[in-house]
Amino acid sequence: MQKVYFIQGAGRSGLELLTSLFDGADEILCLPFTLKIIDIWKKKIKNNYSNFDELFLILKHQTKLRYFLDKSKKLSYVNTDIFFNNLYTSLKDKQINIRNILNSIFESYALSINKDIKKIKIFLTDNYYHVDEIEDCLKEFPEAKFVRIIRDPRSNAYSLCRHLISYQKTMHPIFGPNKFRSLPNYILKDVLLRAYKISENAEKNYGKVHRIIKYESLINETEEQMINLCDWFEIKFEKKMLLNTRNGELYETYSKTKLSNISTVDKEIVLNWSKNFNKFNLRALEFIFFDYIKYYNYKTFFQRGLLSNSLSLISCLYPWEKEFLTDLNIIDKKKNYSFYNILKIAIFFLINIFGYLLSRIKLLYLISKGEFSFKKNLSI
Repeated sequence: MQKVYFIQGAGRSGLELLTSLFDGADEILCLPFTLKIIDIWKKKIKNNYSNFDELFLILKHQTKLRYFLDKSKKLSYVNTDIFFNNLYTSLKDKQINIRNILNSIFESYALSINKDIKKIKIFLTDNYYHVDEIEDCLKEFPEAKFVRIIRDPRSNAYSLCRHLISYQKTMHPIFGPNKFRSLPNYILKDVLLRAYKISENAEKNYGKVHRIIKYESLINETEEQMINLCDWFEIKFEKKMLLNTRNGELYETYSKTKLSNISTVDKEIVLNWSKNFNKFNLRALEFIFFDYIKYYNYKTFFQRGLLSNSLSLISCLYPWEKEFLTDLNIIDKKKNYSFYNILKIAIFFLINIFGYLLSRIKLLYLISKGEFSFKKNLSI
């Protein structure tokens, strides 16, 4: 039976990069997207189905497995008939639990892309970005190991902001699926800070099965890092692990940091964010996450001191990219003015001003309490 290992990290921290490097390996299998199996089990499956067919439909249409049916996801290399038919038949006569569901998904994926299941030693999947699921995983998969990817919090915040605003359209929505999710505080506290706290907890309590790898090291020292991971995973290193691939073919993805497609391990991306980042936002983020920046040996751009810290605290008030103006076009596809979008922009502008004021009050309160201090003991 294959072992199940997990990748962890905040959103936009490099999980897709690592899975694309492992994609071509013979002894390890990764899905082409994050699955979040523990979260799926708790929120969508456990106690939420009355018969097997209902369970199967949940998996097929309410999880990312539905991506196999979406032609826009560039997953045409997957034989969807083989995948879903095998998933159905392999699960139907098994006890329904997390392990059997995950194993059936990976076995079906291997069959659907003609990968030799007998050679595979590890199924590499993921945890939910900013939820501590290690204990849950170890109950279901006692053999599990965990790789946590850490990215410079300033770079991570920059990428997350650009990524989330492309979906959310506005920084401070009051309706829709992300209503009342103020992006600055959501990114800083609920995503990044929580991810770092989970990492602290894992290092302290699960050190033997938990390993940290820096996103920047994975890009700058790809071969060394992949060799070390393969040794820890007890699988053989292959040169094709130095390439970003999907199903063995060079894989192109869109970089929110560079705002362009990339198809290789791009070393320029490591510091590209610092060149484009607004200096006030950069100073603020360095001030907020200074403890973690120093702990993980990242370069600092600003000196510490009473005057510098005061300027940094004031910089926390500076608006983020697109915080007031929404990410909407006033010109429609027919090259006419969209008065509907103009109205939405005006409404969102007023809402964003109010949301900005509330978010900064909350942020300053969190800073004053020392919530971002590395040594502060927070419950996760």
